[in-house]
Amino acid sequence: MSSYLRAVRGRRMTSTTTLLIAAVAALALAAATAPRALAAAPGGAAAPGGAKVTSGLLIAIRTLNGAALVKEGSLGAAWNEEYPDVEDVAVATDTTNGPLIAVVTASGELMVKEGSLTAPWNHEYSSAENISVASDSAHGPLIGVLTESGEALVKQGSLGAAWNHEHGGVGEVSVATDTKNGPLIEVATEDDEVLAKEGSLGAGWTDEHSSAINGAAASDPVNGPLIGVLATVTSPDVAELVKEGSLGAGWTDEDGNATGLDLASAPATGPLIAVVTESGEAMVKEGSLTAPWNDEYSNVTQADVAG
Repeated sequence: MSSYLRAVRGRRMTSTTTLLIAAVAALALAAATAPRALAAAPGGAAAPGGAKVTSGLLIAIRTLNGAALVKEGSLGAAWNEEYPDVEDVAVATDTTNGPLIAVVTASGELMVKEGSLTAPWNHEYSSAENISVASDSAHGPLIGVLTESGEALVKQGSLGAAWNHEHGGVGEVSVATDTKNGPLIEVATEDDEVLAKEGSLGAGWTDEHSSAINGAAASDPVNGPLIGVLATVTSPDVAELVKEGSLGAGWTDEDGNATGLDLASAPATGPLIAVVTESGEAMVKEGSLTAPWNDEYSNVTQADVAG
């Protein structure tokens, strides 16, 4: 891996300013909370006591002192401190299973809870590097972990499900799922290969790109899989390439020279694509791969989207 690619990949793990754009709202967190990492998932969630929240957001941040905070239901909801000292946090939700919250602790333990913000923690794995989670009402929780030894492990269906070894020599893992297409798993290998599989944890891999980093994945039952990569064109330039509908679809060059990429997809609104440019602009487009870019915020190092 080139030193430039290592630098780009590393920026995501060391961000000090983050931006969330969720469905129809843009949220820039204030300096008082000083987040270092941010994730969000829209949709229904299980409130304490078993009542269902049928709409709203699930938002998680990691503060500068390492605390994982989560809120659900609305942007004005109160924060709930989930874990005091974490290296990574990820969230997802669906209307049947409620919120899914995962953290990697300072000691590398992967802890996950499901159903409500106050549900008990389950110890899922030791020696975790980072995580990606997704959930849908038909298949349940989907949890992907990158181990400290570079292994991509994934489980689906319940927190007690067995881990499936997906790939070795990995630098990043991203997961998505929907009720029609099932799990979508994407890995970026240490050799800068981006591979993806869909439909089951045991499906075969499709080689998506041979010189790329920071892959991202999303899926919905109407539009199918959405896959993106930051690909090297003429080093040190990086192109944002995105495809939709199938793993074998052609790439669309989204233009620009980005340091970060994130994706979301929804049946009614289609793809939601966010990039962070080299100059620190968060650019977002929605509705199609060829939609115009909107400049959402300046001086950011990471953008995450859900929709």
